[in-house]
Amino acid sequence: MKTIITILFSFITSVVFAQKLTFEIKNDSVVDAFSIRKITNELVENIYVKEHKSELNSVNFEKGYYLLQKDEKSTLIYLKPSDDIKISLDAEKFYSSIAFSGKGVEINNYLRGRFSGLLDKKGRKKKYYKKSFYKGDENAYLSRVDALYKDYFGTLFSSELDEEFVNEEMKDLQYGYALDLLKFEDARKYYKFKDTLEVSKFFLEPLTHIHFDNSQLFEQYHSYQELSVLKWKKDIENMESYPLMEEVLNSIRTTGIKDGVLQSMYSSMLSDKERAGDFYKLVKTNSSDVKLLDRMKDKYDEIRQVVADKNLSKFTFRNRNEEEVTLANFKGNYIFLSVWASWCEPCIKQLEAYKMLKEKYAKHAIVFVGVSVDKGEMYENWKTTVNEHNLEGEQLFFDGPKSKIIKTYDISSIPGFVLLSLKGEKMDLKINDPSSEKTTKILDDLFVE
Repeated sequence: MKTIITILFSFITSVVFAQKLTFEIKNDSVVDAFSIRKITNELVENIYVKEHKSELNSVNFEKGYYLLQKDEKSTLIYLKPSDDIKISLDAEKFYSSIAFSGKGVEINNYLRGRFSGLLDKKGRKKKYYKKSFYKGDENAYLSRVDALYKDYFGTLFSSELDEEFVNEEMKDLQYGYALDLLKFEDARKYYKFKDTLEVSKFFLEPLTHIHFDNSQLFEQYHSYQELSVLKWKKDIENMESYPLMEEVLNSIRTTGIKDGVLQSMYSSMLSDKERAGDFYKLVKTNSSDVKLLDRMKDKYDEIRQVVADKNLSKFTFRNRNEEEVTLANFKGNYIFLSVWASWCEPCIKQLEAYKMLKEKYAKHAIVFVGVSVDKGEMYENWKTTVNEHNLEGEQLFFDGPKSKIIKTYDISSIPGFVLLSLKGEKMDLKINDPSSEKTTKILDDLFVE
Protein backbone atom coordinates (compact mmCIF):
# COMPACT_ATOMS: atom_id res chain seq x y z
CA MET A 1 0.00 0.00 0.00
CA LYS A 2 1.42 3.38 -0.99
CA THR A 3 2.16 5.77 1.85
CA ILE A 4 1.18 9.33 1.00
CA ILE A 5 3.71 11.74 2.42
CA THR A 6 5.19 15.15 1.96
CA ILE A 7 8.97 15.32 2.05
CA LEU A 8 11.02 18.43 2.47
CA PHE A 9 14.78 18.14 2.33
CA SER A 10 17.80 20.13 1.31
CA PHE A 11 20.80 18.93 -0.62
CA ILE A 12 23.89 21.15 -0.36
CA THR A 13 26.16 20.09 -3.18
CA SER A 14 29.09 22.46 -2.81
CA VAL A 15 30.20 24.72 -0.02
CA VAL A 16 32.48 26.64 -2.37
CA PHE A 17 29.71 27.64 -4.77
CA ALA A 18 26.91 27.44 -2.19
CA GLN A 19 24.88 25.34 -4.58
CA LYS A 20 21.70 24.28 -2.85
CA LEU A 21 18.77 22.22 -4.10
CA THR A 22 15.70 21.76 -1.97
CA PHE A 23 13.00 19.26 -2.96
CA GLU A 24 9.43 19.21 -1.76
CA ILE A 25 7.78 16.02 -2.96
CA LYS A 26 4.14 15.15 -2.35
CA ASN A 27 2.19 11.93 -2.81
CA ASP A 28 5.06 9.54 -3.15
CA SER A 29 5.88 6.13 -1.73
CA VAL A 30 8.50 6.13 1.01
CA VAL A 31 10.55 3.48 -0.77
CA ASP A 32 10.69 4.99 -4.26
CA ALA A 33 13.52 7.16 -5.53
CA PHE A 34 13.90 10.14 -7.81
CA SER A 35 17.15 10.66 -9.62
CA ILE A 36 19.14 13.41 -11.27
CA ARG A 37 20.80 12.23 -14.45
CA LYS A 38 22.89 13.58 -17.26
CA ILE A 39 20.89 13.96 -20.46
CA THR A 40 22.62 10.79 -21.69
CA ASN A 41 20.71 9.06 -18.84
CA GLU A 42 23.87 8.46 -16.80
CA LEU A 43 23.01 8.55 -13.10
CA VAL A 44 24.46 11.49 -11.13
CA GLU A 45 22.53 11.29 -7.88
CA ASN A 46 19.61 9.38 -6.43
CA ILE A 47 17.13 11.19 -4.21
CA TYR A 48 15.94 8.59 -1.72
CA VAL A 49 12.81 9.05 0.30
CA LYS A 50 12.77 6.94 3.46
CA GLU A 51 10.72 7.77 6.55
CA HIS A 52 10.69 11.49 5.81
CA LYS A 53 14.47 11.54 5.42
CA SER A 54 16.79 11.72 2.46
CA GLU A 55 19.99 9.77 2.02
CA LEU A 56 22.18 11.82 -0.32
CA ASN A 57 25.87 12.04 -0.97
CA SER A 58 27.41 15.47 -1.44
CA VAL A 59 28.12 16.13 -5.12
CA ASN A 60 28.69 19.22 -7.22
CA PHE A 61 26.46 19.67 -10.24
CA GLU A 62 28.41 21.37 -12.98
CA LYS A 63 26.66 23.93 -15.12
CA GLY A 64 24.45 22.29 -17.73
CA TYR A 65 21.32 20.38 -18.66
CA TYR A 66 20.13 17.47 -16.50
CA LEU A 67 17.11 15.19 -16.23
CA LEU A 68 15.00 14.97 -13.09
CA GLN A 69 13.54 11.48 -13.36
CA LYS A 70 10.94 9.39 -11.58
CA ASP A 71 10.34 5.90 -12.98
CA GLU A 72 9.59 6.42 -16.70
CA LYS A 73 8.90 10.13 -16.31
CA SER A 74 11.59 12.79 -16.67
CA THR A 75 11.83 16.53 -17.15
CA LEU A 76 14.69 18.68 -18.41
CA ILE A 77 16.29 21.05 -15.88
CA TYR A 78 19.36 23.31 -15.95
CA LEU A 79 21.68 23.66 -12.97
CA LYS A 80 24.46 26.10 -12.07
CA PRO A 81 26.91 26.03 -9.13
CA SER A 82 25.41 29.25 -7.73
CA ASP A 83 21.80 27.96 -7.69
CA ASP A 84 19.66 27.99 -4.55
CA ILE A 85 16.51 26.39 -5.94
CA LYS A 86 13.47 24.82 -4.38
CA ILE A 87 11.85 22.21 -6.64
CA SER A 88 8.27 21.31 -5.72
CA LEU A 89 6.25 18.56 -7.34
CA ASP A 90 3.46 16.09 -6.83
CA ALA A 91 4.61 12.57 -7.76
CA GLU A 92 1.12 11.72 -9.05
CA LYS A 93 1.07 14.79 -11.33
CA PHE A 94 4.73 14.85 -12.23
CA TYR A 95 4.74 17.12 -15.28
CA SER A 96 1.97 19.57 -14.46
CA SER A 97 2.87 20.10 -10.81
CA ILE A 98 6.59 20.82 -11.01
CA ALA A 99 7.46 24.35 -9.87
CA PHE A 100 10.68 26.25 -9.14
CA SER A 101 11.41 29.02 -6.66
CA GLY A 102 14.52 30.67 -5.26
CA LYS A 103 17.77 31.88 -6.81
CA GLY A 104 18.37 30.72 -10.38
CA VAL A 105 14.81 29.68 -11.25
CA GLU A 106 14.45 31.81 -14.39
CA ILE A 107 16.09 29.25 -16.67
CA ASN A 108 14.04 26.34 -15.35
CA ASN A 109 10.82 28.31 -15.58
CA TYR A 110 11.72 29.02 -19.21
CA LEU A 111 12.33 25.32 -19.87
CA ARG A 112 9.07 24.41 -18.16
CA GLY A 113 7.24 26.81 -20.47
CA ARG A 114 9.04 25.57 -23.56
CA PHE A 115 7.81 22.00 -23.11
CA SER A 116 4.34 22.82 -21.74
CA GLY A 117 2.88 22.48 -25.24
CA LEU A 118 3.46 18.73 -25.03
CA LEU A 119 1.19 18.31 -21.98
CA ASP A 120 -2.44 17.30 -22.38
CA LYS A 121 -5.34 18.66 -20.33
CA LYS A 122 -4.62 16.15 -17.55
CA GLY A 123 -0.98 17.14 -17.37
CA ARG A 124 0.34 14.02 -19.08
CA LYS A 125 3.31 14.29 -21.41
CA LYS A 126 2.57 13.57 -25.07
CA LYS A 127 4.79 12.82 -28.04
CA TYR A 128 3.15 15.45 -30.25
CA TYR A 129 1.42 18.82 -29.94
CA LYS A 130 -2.37 18.94 -30.07
CA LYS A 131 -4.04 17.70 -33.26
CA SER A 132 -4.95 21.12 -34.63
CA PHE A 133 -1.25 22.03 -34.75
CA TYR A 134 -0.78 19.56 -37.64
CA LYS A 135 -3.87 20.44 -39.65
CA GLY A 136 -3.33 21.49 -43.26
CA ASP A 137 -0.39 21.20 -45.64
CA GLU A 138 3.32 21.68 -44.97
CA ASN A 139 3.13 25.44 -45.47
CA ALA A 140 0.45 25.79 -42.81
CA TYR A 141 2.54 23.67 -40.46
CA LEU A 142 5.71 25.65 -41.19
CA SER A 143 3.88 28.84 -40.28
CA ARG A 144 2.87 27.39 -36.91
CA VAL A 145 6.33 25.99 -36.18
CA ASP A 146 8.02 29.25 -37.19
CA ALA A 147 5.69 31.22 -34.91
CA LEU A 148 6.32 28.80 -32.03
CA TYR A 149 10.08 29.07 -32.25
CA LYS A 150 9.90 32.82 -32.74
CA ASP A 151 8.22 32.94 -29.33
CA TYR A 152 10.92 30.70 -27.83
CA PHE A 153 13.71 32.90 -29.14
CA GLY A 154 11.82 36.04 -28.10
CA THR A 155 11.49 34.77 -24.53
CA LEU A 156 15.13 33.68 -24.54
CA PHE A 157 16.46 37.12 -25.47
CA SER A 158 13.97 39.25 -23.57
CA SER A 159 14.83 37.63 -20.24
CA GLU A 160 17.96 38.26 -18.24
CA LEU A 161 19.14 34.70 -18.49
CA ASP A 162 22.64 33.34 -18.06
CA GLU A 163 24.61 34.16 -21.23
CA GLU A 164 26.15 30.70 -21.46
CA PHE A 165 22.73 29.09 -21.16
CA VAL A 166 21.33 31.36 -23.89
CA ASN A 167 24.10 30.30 -26.27
CA GLU A 168 23.51 26.61 -25.50
CA GLU A 169 19.74 26.94 -25.72
CA MET A 170 19.95 28.64 -29.12
CA LYS A 171 21.66 25.53 -30.47
CA ASP A 172 19.21 23.20 -28.77
CA LEU A 173 16.31 25.16 -30.28
CA GLN A 174 17.79 24.71 -33.74
CA TYR A 175 17.80 20.94 -33.23
CA GLY A 176 14.32 21.14 -31.73
CA TYR A 177 13.07 22.95 -34.83
CA ALA A 178 14.52 20.26 -37.11
CA LEU A 179 12.99 17.61 -34.84
CA ASP A 180 9.52 19.13 -35.17
CA LEU A 181 9.87 19.11 -38.95
CA LEU A 182 10.88 15.44 -38.93
CA LYS A 183 7.93 14.54 -36.68
CA PHE A 184 5.30 16.17 -38.92
CA GLU A 185 4.35 13.14 -41.01
CA ASP A 186 4.42 10.82 -37.99
CA ALA A 187 2.14 13.16 -36.07
CA ARG A 188 -0.39 13.18 -38.90
CA LYS A 189 -0.39 9.36 -38.90
CA TYR A 190 -0.76 9.35 -35.12
CA TYR A 191 -3.80 11.63 -35.31
CA LYS A 192 -5.16 9.63 -38.30
CA PHE A 193 -5.62 12.49 -40.75
CA LYS A 194 -7.53 11.09 -43.73
CA ASP A 195 -5.72 13.10 -46.39
CA THR A 196 -2.34 11.68 -47.42
CA LEU A 197 0.55 14.08 -47.45
CA GLU A 198 4.16 13.68 -48.55
CA VAL A 199 6.43 16.56 -47.61
CA SER A 200 8.76 18.20 -50.13
CA LYS A 201 12.56 18.32 -50.11
CA PHE A 202 12.30 22.02 -49.32
CA PHE A 203 10.35 21.25 -46.15
CA LEU A 204 13.14 19.03 -44.77
CA GLU A 205 15.98 21.20 -46.10
CA PRO A 206 17.12 22.31 -42.60
CA LEU A 207 18.00 18.68 -41.84
CA THR A 208 20.50 18.49 -44.70
CA HIS A 209 22.98 20.60 -42.71
CA ILE A 210 22.99 18.33 -39.65
CA HIS A 211 25.39 15.47 -38.95
CA PHE A 212 23.35 12.77 -37.22
CA ASP A 213 26.18 10.74 -35.71
CA ASN A 214 28.04 13.15 -33.42
CA SER A 215 28.85 11.89 -29.92
CA GLN A 216 29.65 15.37 -28.56
CA LEU A 217 26.34 16.82 -29.69
CA PHE A 218 24.54 13.76 -28.35
CA GLU A 219 26.00 14.32 -24.88
CA GLN A 220 25.32 18.07 -24.95
CA TYR A 221 21.88 18.71 -26.44
CA HIS A 222 18.64 17.00 -25.50
CA SER A 223 16.87 17.89 -28.76
CA TYR A 224 19.80 16.56 -30.79
CA GLN A 225 19.38 13.23 -29.02
CA GLU A 226 15.74 12.91 -30.04
CA LEU A 227 16.45 14.20 -33.54
CA SER A 228 19.35 11.85 -34.29
CA VAL A 229 17.54 8.78 -32.92
CA LEU A 230 14.38 9.58 -34.92
CA LYS A 231 16.35 10.17 -38.12
CA TRP A 232 18.18 6.82 -37.85
CA LYS A 233 14.94 5.09 -36.85
CA LYS A 234 13.25 6.35 -40.02
CA ASP A 235 16.22 5.31 -42.14
CA ILE A 236 15.93 1.77 -40.79
CA GLU A 237 12.16 1.66 -41.28
CA ASN A 238 12.65 2.71 -44.92
CA MET A 239 14.89 -0.28 -45.66
CA GLU A 240 13.14 -3.03 -47.64
CA SER A 241 14.95 -6.02 -46.12
CA TYR A 242 16.38 -7.10 -42.78
CA PRO A 243 20.03 -7.19 -43.97
CA LEU A 244 19.73 -3.56 -45.08
CA MET A 245 18.12 -2.62 -41.76
CA GLU A 246 21.01 -4.15 -39.85
CA GLU A 247 23.52 -2.51 -42.18
CA VAL A 248 22.09 0.92 -41.35
CA LEU A 249 22.11 0.18 -37.61
CA ASN A 250 25.72 -1.00 -37.67
CA SER A 251 26.81 2.15 -39.49
CA ILE A 252 25.99 4.22 -36.36
CA ARG A 253 29.22 4.92 -34.48
CA THR A 254 27.85 6.78 -31.43
CA THR A 255 26.87 4.21 -28.81
CA GLY A 256 24.19 6.35 -27.20
CA ILE A 257 22.48 6.97 -30.53
CA LYS A 258 22.61 3.29 -31.45
CA ASP A 259 21.11 2.30 -28.09
CA GLY A 260 18.40 4.93 -28.52
CA VAL A 261 17.53 3.61 -31.97
CA LEU A 262 17.25 0.06 -30.61
CA GLN A 263 14.93 1.35 -27.88
CA SER A 264 12.83 3.05 -30.55
CA MET A 265 12.27 -0.24 -32.39
CA TYR A 266 9.49 -1.00 -29.90
CA SER A 267 7.37 1.79 -31.36
CA SER A 268 8.36 0.71 -34.89
CA MET A 269 7.01 -2.74 -34.08
CA LEU A 270 3.69 -1.25 -32.94
CA SER A 271 3.26 0.94 -36.03
CA ASP A 272 4.24 -1.72 -38.59
CA LYS A 273 2.99 -5.08 -37.31
CA GLU A 274 3.71 -6.83 -40.60
CA ARG A 275 7.44 -6.25 -40.03
CA ALA A 276 7.37 -6.76 -36.27
CA GLY A 277 9.57 -9.85 -36.60
CA ASP A 278 12.35 -7.86 -38.28
CA PHE A 279 12.29 -5.14 -35.62
CA TYR A 280 12.36 -7.73 -32.85
CA LYS A 281 15.21 -9.62 -34.53
CA LEU A 282 17.19 -6.38 -34.87
CA VAL A 283 16.94 -5.76 -31.12
CA LYS A 284 17.49 -9.39 -30.16
CA THR A 285 20.66 -9.56 -32.28
CA ASN A 286 22.16 -6.20 -31.33
CA SER A 287 21.04 -5.28 -27.80
CA SER A 288 22.04 -6.60 -24.38
CA ASP A 289 19.27 -4.68 -22.61
CA VAL A 290 17.38 -7.50 -20.88
CA LYS A 291 14.36 -5.36 -19.97
CA LEU A 292 14.02 -4.13 -23.55
CA LEU A 293 14.37 -7.66 -24.92
CA ASP A 294 11.70 -9.00 -22.58
CA ARG A 295 9.35 -6.16 -23.42
CA MET A 296 9.91 -6.60 -27.17
CA LYS A 297 9.41 -10.36 -26.98
CA ASP A 298 6.14 -10.05 -25.07
CA LYS A 299 4.78 -7.53 -27.55
CA TYR A 300 6.05 -9.48 -30.56
CA ASP A 301 4.37 -12.65 -29.30
CA GLU A 302 1.14 -10.71 -28.91
CA ILE A 303 1.37 -9.14 -32.38
CA ARG A 304 2.29 -12.46 -33.95
CA GLN A 305 -0.83 -14.09 -32.52
CA VAL A 306 -3.06 -11.31 -33.87
CA VAL A 307 -1.43 -11.52 -37.32
CA ALA A 308 -1.61 -15.32 -37.26
CA ASP A 309 -5.31 -15.22 -36.43
CA LYS A 310 -5.89 -12.95 -39.41
CA ASN A 311 -3.83 -15.10 -41.79
CA LEU A 312 -5.21 -18.41 -40.60
CA SER A 313 -8.90 -17.49 -40.64
CA LYS A 314 -9.14 -17.23 -44.43
CA PHE A 315 -10.75 -20.65 -44.93
CA THR A 316 -13.28 -22.79 -43.10
CA PHE A 317 -12.98 -26.58 -43.03
CA ARG A 318 -15.01 -29.52 -41.69
CA ASN A 319 -13.56 -32.23 -39.51
CA ARG A 320 -14.84 -35.82 -39.39
CA ASN A 321 -17.35 -34.81 -36.67
CA GLU A 322 -19.06 -32.27 -38.96
CA GLU A 323 -17.59 -29.39 -36.92
CA GLU A 324 -16.35 -26.16 -38.53
CA VAL A 325 -12.63 -25.52 -38.08
CA THR A 326 -10.20 -22.80 -39.18
CA LEU A 327 -6.42 -23.00 -39.15
CA ALA A 328 -6.51 -20.25 -36.50
CA ASN A 329 -7.35 -23.04 -34.04
CA PHE A 330 -3.67 -24.01 -34.28
CA LYS A 331 -2.05 -20.57 -34.02
CA GLY A 332 1.05 -20.43 -31.87
CA ASN A 333 2.49 -23.38 -33.76
CA TYR A 334 4.12 -23.98 -37.09
CA ILE A 335 1.60 -25.72 -39.34
CA PHE A 336 2.61 -28.47 -41.74
CA LEU A 337 -0.16 -28.71 -44.33
CA SER A 338 -0.58 -31.87 -46.33
CA VAL A 339 -3.01 -31.16 -49.18
CA TRP A 340 -4.41 -34.35 -50.65
CA ALA A 341 -7.54 -36.14 -51.91
CA SER A 342 -9.00 -39.58 -51.25
CA TRP A 343 -8.95 -40.48 -54.98
CA CYS A 344 -5.27 -39.58 -55.38
CA GLU A 345 -3.08 -42.71 -55.33
CA PRO A 346 0.25 -40.82 -54.85
CA CYS A 347 -1.38 -39.07 -51.89
CA ILE A 348 -2.35 -42.39 -50.28
CA LYS A 349 1.20 -43.68 -50.72
CA GLN A 350 2.57 -40.68 -48.77
CA LEU A 351 0.27 -41.15 -45.78
CA GLU A 352 2.59 -43.47 -43.80
CA ALA A 353 5.56 -41.12 -44.20
CA TYR A 354 3.33 -38.23 -43.15
CA LYS A 355 2.24 -40.13 -40.02
CA MET A 356 5.88 -40.93 -39.11
CA LEU A 357 6.83 -37.28 -39.49
CA LYS A 358 3.97 -36.27 -37.22
CA GLU A 359 5.14 -38.75 -34.58
CA LYS A 360 8.78 -37.61 -34.80
CA TYR A 361 7.91 -33.96 -34.00
CA ALA A 362 5.09 -34.61 -31.54
CA LYS A 363 6.88 -32.74 -28.72
CA HIS A 364 7.57 -29.62 -30.77
CA ALA A 365 5.43 -26.56 -31.50
CA ILE A 366 4.22 -27.84 -34.83
CA VAL A 367 0.90 -29.37 -35.88
CA PHE A 368 0.39 -31.61 -38.89
CA VAL A 369 -2.85 -30.89 -40.68
CA GLY A 370 -4.21 -32.92 -43.56
CA VAL A 371 -6.48 -30.91 -45.87
CA SER A 372 -8.65 -32.76 -48.38
CA VAL A 373 -9.59 -31.09 -51.65
CA ASP A 374 -12.14 -33.79 -52.54
CA LYS A 375 -15.39 -32.60 -54.10
CA GLY A 376 -18.18 -31.88 -51.65
CA GLU A 377 -20.10 -35.07 -52.42
CA MET A 378 -16.98 -37.09 -51.53
CA TYR A 379 -17.11 -36.12 -47.85
CA GLU A 380 -18.26 -39.58 -46.63
CA ASN A 381 -15.70 -41.30 -48.87
CA TRP A 382 -13.00 -39.05 -47.40
CA LYS A 383 -14.04 -39.99 -43.85
CA THR A 384 -13.83 -43.66 -44.75
CA THR A 385 -10.30 -43.21 -46.13
CA VAL A 386 -9.20 -41.30 -43.02
CA ASN A 387 -10.51 -44.07 -40.76
CA GLU A 388 -9.10 -46.92 -42.86
CA HIS A 389 -5.60 -45.45 -42.65
CA ASN A 390 -5.86 -44.55 -38.96
CA LEU A 391 -5.14 -40.89 -39.62
CA GLU A 392 -5.37 -39.54 -36.12
CA GLY A 393 -5.15 -35.86 -35.29
CA GLU A 394 -6.12 -32.97 -37.51
CA GLN A 395 -7.72 -34.14 -40.73
CA LEU A 396 -9.90 -31.52 -42.41
CA PHE A 397 -12.20 -31.42 -45.43
CA PHE A 398 -12.22 -28.20 -47.48
CA ASP A 399 -15.69 -27.12 -48.57
CA GLY A 400 -14.86 -23.94 -50.48
CA PRO A 401 -13.71 -23.32 -54.06
CA LYS A 402 -10.61 -25.47 -54.52
CA SER A 403 -8.92 -22.85 -56.70
CA LYS A 404 -8.74 -20.42 -53.79
CA ILE A 405 -6.80 -22.63 -51.43
CA ILE A 406 -4.58 -23.89 -54.26
CA LYS A 407 -3.77 -20.30 -55.29
CA THR A 408 -3.32 -19.01 -51.74
CA TYR A 409 -0.71 -21.63 -50.87
CA ASP A 410 0.74 -21.91 -54.40
CA ILE A 411 0.12 -25.65 -54.72
CA SER A 412 1.02 -26.98 -58.17
CA SER A 413 -0.03 -30.59 -57.64
CA ILE A 414 -1.18 -33.05 -55.00
CA PRO A 415 0.01 -34.33 -52.70
CA GLY A 416 1.20 -30.82 -51.85
CA PHE A 417 3.07 -29.88 -48.70
CA VAL A 418 3.11 -26.38 -47.24
CA LEU A 419 4.79 -25.05 -44.08
CA LEU A 420 3.12 -22.08 -42.37
CA SER A 421 5.08 -19.82 -40.02
CA LEU A 422 4.12 -18.77 -36.51
CA LYS A 423 2.46 -15.76 -38.15
CA GLY A 424 0.36 -18.05 -40.35
CA GLU A 425 2.25 -17.13 -43.51
CA LYS A 426 3.50 -19.60 -46.14
CA MET A 427 7.23 -20.08 -45.65
CA ASP A 428 9.51 -20.04 -48.66
CA LEU A 429 10.60 -23.65 -48.15
CA LYS A 430 10.03 -26.26 -50.84
CA ILE A 431 8.82 -29.61 -49.47
CA ASN A 432 8.05 -32.40 -51.93
CA ASP A 433 8.45 -35.57 -49.92
CA PRO A 434 7.67 -35.98 -46.18
CA SER A 435 10.04 -38.97 -45.97
CA SER A 436 13.12 -37.16 -47.34
CA GLU A 437 16.16 -36.05 -45.32
CA LYS A 438 15.67 -32.56 -46.74
CA THR A 439 12.25 -32.32 -45.09
CA THR A 440 13.68 -33.50 -41.76
CA LYS A 441 16.48 -30.92 -42.03
CA ILE A 442 13.96 -28.13 -42.72
CA LEU A 443 11.89 -29.04 -39.66
CA ASP A 444 14.95 -29.58 -37.42
CA ASP A 445 16.16 -26.07 -38.29
CA LEU A 446 12.90 -24.60 -36.98
CA PHE A 447 13.65 -25.78 -33.47
CA VAL A 448 17.39 -25.15 -33.16
CA GLU A 449 18.03 -23.06 -30.03
